[in-house]
Amino acid sequence: MDPRDQTFMTIHNLTPDANILFASDSILDILGYHPDEVKGSSCFEYFHPDEVPFARSIHSRGVLMDKAAVLHYARIRSSKGEYV
Repeated sequence: MDPRDQTFMTIHNLTPDANILFASDSILDILGYHPDEVKGSSCFEYFHPDEVPFARSIHSRGVLMDKAAVLHYARIRSSKGEYV
């Protein structure tokens, strides 16, 4: 399966750091992290550095617009340090 076709879901709090409250089990297959391993950390820790400003703006806009869900595709760091 093409890695670009693989998805996982996270739920974040509404703080500026967007701390992860939940991660789907598929994060283990895709990124190599156990869901409990990422819980409580800022989602921005996992974004490619070039994508953090855009990811932060998407998060802030979602909070301001009271959006329940935002879909975002980005390069995310795996447990091996590679971006997928």
